[in-house]
Amino acid sequence: GDTITEVCSPLTGRAVSINRDGLDNPDLIHVAPYDHWIFEMEFDEEPELELLLDCKRYTAHCETLN
Repeated sequence: GDTITEVCSPLTGRAVSINRDGLDNPDLIHVAPYDHWIFEMEFDEEPELELLLDCKRYTAHCETLN
């Protein structure tokens, strides 16, 4: 049967595609994250998209953590 697993995500929704290569070799995600993603999802709450950070905002956020 189907397996249900919870994954931390900034969006509410469900996984529609899982990349087994990314799961089996998680180091690939650090090397090329756009090529070796973990999952694709459908989201339920469109306003949550506004909470996501683009690359520039994420980099600035990370710099505040140092």
